[in-house]
Amino acid sequence: MKKYTYTILVAGAAGLSLAYQLVHSKLRDQPILIIDREEKNRNDRTWCFWSERVEPFSSIFYRSWEKIGFIQERWQKVIPLGRYRYNMIRGIDFYQEVRQVLNARLNVDHRTGHAGYGYQRICAGGCRW
Repeated sequence: MKKYTYTILVAGAAGLSLAYQLVHSKLRDQPILIIDREEKNRNDRTWCFWSERVEPFSSIFYRSWEKIGFIQERWQKVIPLGRYRYNMIRGIDFYQEVRQVLNARLNVDHRTGHAGYGYQRICAGGCRW
């Protein structure tokens, strides 16, 4: 039975970000298992956030705003954000980007199924994204 140094339950934004950061750190060669109940292959959400610097996922920003506008019937105001940006990443773009990076690593395995209190039901033989 293969042993893993890190097991990540749920391959959402936090879990996949953790796996992505691990393979880009000094821990990059440690065995990692990711378990999720389903494969991430649809655009099921978006993430928006503020930043003031280049982010690791800047290449997949779906939108990025440099100014904000307030509009009423007889009044409007547009304010530049200066060094800040408001960014949006689509879920499917994030999943595909991270999947590409993780699939290139032989030490990262992905399983779909259920992992719970002492009970595991995962696909036989392993799953690759």
